[in-house]
Amino acid sequence: MHQPGVVPLRPLTLGDIFGGAISTVRRNPQATLGLAAIVTFAFMVIPTVATVVLGASGDMASFDFTTDDSATVATGDAALVVATVVSGVFSLLSSIVVTGLIVGVVEGALVGRRATAGDAWRRSRGRLLQLLGLTLVVGLGVGLVFAVPIGLGVAAGLSAGSTALTVVLGLLGALVGVVGAAFVYTRFVLLSAPALVLEGHGVFASLRRAGQLAQGQFWRLLGTYLLASLATGLVSQVIAIPFAIAGAVAGFLLPSSWSLVGVLLTSNLSTVLTGALVGPFSAGIAALQYYDQRFRKEGLDIQLLQQTLQDGPR
Repeated sequence: MHQPGVVPLRPLTLGDIFGGAISTVRRNPQATLGLAAIVTFAFMVIPTVATVVLGASGDMASFDFTTDDSATVATGDAALVVATVVSGVFSLLSSIVVTGLIVGVVEGALVGRRATAGDAWRRSRGRLLQLLGLTLVVGLGVGLVFAVPIGLGVAAGLSAGSTALTVVLGLLGALVGVVGAAFVYTRFVLLSAPALVLEGHGVFASLRRAGQLAQGQFWRLLGTYLLASLATGLVSQVIAIPFAIAGAVAGFLLPSSWSLVGVLLTSNLSTVLTGALVGPFSAGIAALQYYDQRFRKEGLDIQLLQQTLQDGPR
């Protein structure tokens, strides 16, 4: 078994994929953790500065954790929701950029090449706009796959004039939507970002390419994705808990005009830290799943083996 880099050059096991993602981060800390921290921080600067400015101007003065006024509470809740959504959008955009950057790092890590932050940026920067376009298309497509069965179920129940039937059909539609979205995501989306970055495909071509690679491998891909999501979700929650506690304390101790600011600032700090630590691992998992399918279906492992043997030890 030849292993010049983070994984052996053969079809990968679950342990290979998880271990390879961790090894990629450990061997290339500047190009993974460092770059992910910089990118996530850069994207979160805008919502953070906006939050501070609004707090300093007194526009958030109506948000008060200690008030009993229902109108004030409603206004504060609305402000919190809007600010959280904005922060979530910027966090999503940063994760897309991180994915594109880390995929390029994994490409070199397979054959034992170490990458700097500059190397990763030069390798992937030309594909960032396409990655954003891919995210938009995927969001709309998966959203429709999820929403249409719910809408049809609710419409059928309403046409029958039965509230109970409407609820039942709506829940059944939601279940169908979840199954459909999971199938579409695993079959056509999961491997599309690596295909876009590494093979230079466009948005829709990368989705077709992902479908080709995922054909006949649905359960393998879905199981690995779910386990990785569970692991990263647990780590994210562990990171978020201290910041959530700090935000709650800040909400009670700070003046009313700064209560929401304190909550959002701690949340944004948690997002930056989570993106820096979890983002590279998630991106590495996706990239190695992509390579695993190419090993199995296209013999890419043999090509890389021949290449590394010709190049000699690094």
